[in-house]
Amino acid sequence: MSASDSQLGSFDSFRGAGGLLNLNNHSKSKRLGRFKVSHIDHRPAGSSRVAALHALRNPSWRLAPASRERYGGECIISMGDTAARLVHSGYAVYGIDHEGHGKSTGSKGYISNFSDIVKDCSNYFKSVCEKPTNRSKKRFLYGFSMGGTVVLQLHRRDPLYWDGAVLLAPMCKISDDMRPPSFVVSALKMISSVAPSWRVITAPDMLDRVCKNPQFKKEIRSNPYMYTGKLALQTGRELLTVSLDIEKNLQEVSLPFLVLHGEDDIVAHPSGSKLLHERASSRDKTLKLYSGMWHVLMGERPEDVERVFADVISWLETRAGAAWQ
Repeated sequence: MSASDSQLGSFDSFRGAGGLLNLNNHSKSKRLGRFKVSHIDHRPAGSSRVAALHALRNPSWRLAPASRERYGGECIISMGDTAARLVHSGYAVYGIDHEGHGKSTGSKGYISNFSDIVKDCSNYFKSVCEKPTNRSKKRFLYGFSMGGTVVLQLHRRDPLYWDGAVLLAPMCKISDDMRPPSFVVSALKMISSVAPSWRVITAPDMLDRVCKNPQFKKEIRSNPYMYTGKLALQTGRELLTVSLDIEKNLQEVSLPFLVLHGEDDIVAHPSGSKLLHERASSRDKTLKLYSGMWHVLMGERPEDVERVFADVISWLETRAGAAWQ
């Protein structure tokens, strides 16, 4: 192990805390619409403080040139540490793999319509919230990167249902230097309407530029459910469309939220989080920027991960209120 590896420590060091062991054993599947989706259900021993919902899923994607990280992951491996930390703090955690992602069925890495993903998440999370044991608990959404986009769309779909959201490096704006020219957008729409499943969008592996923790990167690279092939034209079109739509309608965001972003993020530019904080109509909104940190905040150095997660828990604790049952 190199000196830098030693300083970064082990990604698995927190797993098992608070009696939560073998997160991989909690994977289940459920049919939602056309597809069977994989989902997780983690609860602390005894009563949980809140139903904390993971509308997370995929690593990120950026446009012009169309590039992406390893794409189409699954929640159990890539989000196990986050789930363990939340459960250890007394929160119930639920999450799903989107269609075509992770262990869910569907064409791998393919998004035919982003609204279908949002609908699946809404149906699943609401079914969780309406369980008798959860009805009295507050409902928080948690999303990383594209998952942040899903969170914002879930809120827009039902503005009064959710009690708050935690957004890590959300994909809510295309930075000016990455924004494709109008003729490229027009060409993408035209070609994708004829050959939507044509996989032609390629990009180099960016994992070493977005995540610092060597064990985290090792787990992602060895994850058999991680799609690393070319991106389909329709997927690119959907991600472009939803990003532009979110950016244009940021003023519609009205729920309490915490948005966290590394200032050295080269995938989802921090200007997007700044714009969200500036334009959102929410009365309760908090922006945290971290100097020197990259896209995957939970893949930073141990001391920095502790700092980020302390901010997350502090924000949740303040707003969970009397949700303890």
